[in-house]
Amino acid sequence: MMKRNLKYMALVLSGSLLLGGCGAGNKQTDKVEFPFPENTIPAQTSNTEDNSAEKESAEKNPGNNKSEQDESDTTQGAENNGSSALGEIIEGSAPEISIVEDKKVWSTEDKSTQLLEVRKSIVTIENSGFDALQSALQERWNGITGDYQENIDMAREDYNGRAEEDKMFFGGYTITEQPQLARSDSSVISFRVFHGDYSGGAHDNYVYGGVTFDVKTGKELQLVDILNNPEGFYDEAAKYLANRLEEDYNDMLFADYKDYVAGTFGEDREVNWYFNAAGIAISYSPYEIGPYAAGTIEVTLPYSEFSQYIKEEYWAPHSSVVAKVPLNNNISGLIGESGTLKLEAVKNEYELYEVTVVSENASEEIGSFGYFGDAYVIRREDGRSFLLTSSDYMSDDFVMNVYEVTNGGLQKCDELSGAQFGSSGIGTNKVSCTVRLNVLGSYWGEMGYQLDSNGQLSQVDEIFNIREGSSMTVMKELPVVLEGAESESKVAVGRKLNITGTDNNGTAYFRLDNGEKGKILYTRDEETNQIFIDGESENAYFDMVPYAG
Repeated sequence: MMKRNLKYMALVLSGSLLLGGCGAGNKQTDKVEFPFPENTIPAQTSNTEDNSAEKESAEKNPGNNKSEQDESDTTQGAENNGSSALGEIIEGSAPEISIVEDKKVWSTEDKSTQLLEVRKSIVTIENSGFDALQSALQERWNGITGDYQENIDMAREDYNGRAEEDKMFFGGYTITEQPQLARSDSSVISFRVFHGDYSGGAHDNYVYGGVTFDVKTGKELQLVDILNNPEGFYDEAAKYLANRLEEDYNDMLFADYKDYVAGTFGEDREVNWYFNAAGIAISYSPYEIGPYAAGTIEVTLPYSEFSQYIKEEYWAPHSSVVAKVPLNNNISGLIGESGTLKLEAVKNEYELYEVTVVSENASEEIGSFGYFGDAYVIRREDGRSFLLTSSDYMSDDFVMNVYEVTNGGLQKCDELSGAQFGSSGIGTNKVSCTVRLNVLGSYWGEMGYQLDSNGQLSQVDEIFNIREGSSMTVMKELPVVLEGAESESKVAVGRKLNITGTDNNGTAYFRLDNGEKGKILYTRDEETNQIFIDGESENAYFDMVPYAG
């Protein structure tokens, strides 16, 4: 069973790579509404690291992407061996990343049915001084540039081959690649990357990978590039992974998962890894060590335990850093704090996750949530450090909290109701957030927020960018102002439009089915919260206004 699943997953991975490059493949990965689903929290979590005093000697496994180390690397490894010190703080600015989604849709000739939707990203740097890295990011993520004709033809054949009564259930094929910033500082920038596609079948398929670059040179780093003692690292890492998987996931895994984990760094294996705030995250995709229902399984190899194997610039604290926070792992080292700084989540008797921030001298309960969203730690060049968390009470009822970490203590600075992290990136001064909006439907609106020196979040832009929802059909001539026009015009009955943005204060932006853009002016009844356009209810103008619930 295990071997069949692994073979199947290898085909999925191979297909995803082909699709990402030139559209030549037809395998499937996951179809998701949001860029990154909430973290999958194991049923049983451990708040303690594996601290075995002695490590058993084992046969060295050279693993994939291995090379002989030069004398300087070997010397460095010897000097770092056994060291638990934080090391000197590495000075320098972190690149500020912007991630913009590039989306394209192909439909049937009559525009009634979507055949294929492709979502890719354009990644750029907003601050100066990173020319080599900028070039590397543009080469890696430059939007939709591939040829997807084969995928379009497959979708059309599938649709046309269905009985008329079944065509209404055709949801369209999808191809998605979305990078999420996992760590950014003056030495390295690392991304957790979602690859997904759907081309029919019982369920979608997906993989999470990692892509990491050297900030100064723009070189894409392989795992061997960040190590000064690869063989020692592979041995100890395999043992650590097996121990943590047994503690945290246990009954969620295949019976023979230990045999597979033991070969994680073998020559015939490609390791899914990236840097986060606590260490090196190793990801196992569905069907690798557990069933599809187990989802992506990740374990972080902590800097504190593996620093002797890692080149110093990749584990030492940085004066400016943004990093994704894994649950139940110490993240203090990367931001230059001694002792402990953890975000803990424990499932209570009501099947809710109790989330707590724990520092060296304090702890504070954030709350009890149905889902944990995400978290980031930020160290600014002014020396102040902040922890930002996003959690969902239940049914998209999100809240974002900001804490300052100082001298082993915690100070709550701000709370933003209804918000979670957006997909457009996060930096030391600016945070992308998505907020639930109810304007001509229910949508997630993305907005940049400034993080000031006191840990307060304030809105930067005027317009919330909306990730498009359901298309609405105009049922009554709709008064609008088209882009570039000075006077009001009408959208004819039967036209379709999508809401693309709003200031949440009287203006909604749209795109018509022919690509034209414009804005709708509205008013809101403060008592009923109902929206009116030119004095009439929004419901009079559309076949269905897509409000949640």
